[in-house]
Amino acid sequence: MASTTPDSAADLRPRMRSSDIVIDDERLSLAAKGVFVTVTLLGNGCRIEELARHCRDNAGRVELAVQELVRLRYVRLEGSLIHFEDPPRFGIPEA
Repeated sequence: MASTTPDSAADLRPRMRSSDIVIDDERLSLAAKGVFVTVTLLGNGCRIEELARHCRDNAGRVELAVQELVRLRYVRLEGSLIHFEDPPRFGIPEA
């Protein structure tokens, strides 16, 4: 995958933060990246409505960003609960 950042020491950083994997994925919109990072802060299994309370977007717009993450298999939806597809991949312990 092509990178939008120049080659530098930053490109050699270890993938220790869950957001690094998502931030570097050029297929994702900034909205989806923000949703992913917010889910890591609120916790695996948070609700779309809870995410919407933390921003100016309504639940419908948040859900569009979540659907983008679902399509690329970062998360899955169980009703309105958002769960990471592979928590250990992002350094997140499984519940």
